[in-house]
Amino acid sequence: MKKIILSITIVMVLCLVGCSKDYANTVKDEPTQMKKIAWEGLSKKEQKVVVGSWESATIEKIEVSKLKFPLIFLEKNSENIYRVTFKTTQDELLGPIGVYIDADIKKIVGYDIRE
Repeated sequence: MKKIILSITIVMVLCLVGCSKDYANTVKDEPTQMKKIAWEGLSKKEQKVVVGSWESATIEKIEVSKLKFPLIFLEKNSENIYRVTFKTTQDELLGPIGVYIDADIKKIVGYDIRE
């Protein structure tokens, strides 16, 4: 009986350790995934003016209620929105490129207005 309990305990511990590693990798890779989604949403012209690689973009969590403009592709009232910002050679004239990503569905839901 003790051998059965010990065997079950070992199997459960191994499962939990494996799951926690997968979760940690997913959390660590999420910003990279969102940067890549944002990069792929840029036009070729926009990609050419980005300074550095797409991986050097900054990312920040956004409170949707504090935005001064609506996110045009937002389908539901999501609170898991991130802004990916790309520095460009035209920042002084137009500002950086900002892309808004819904982390729940991994899709672009809006863009910053460049003036």
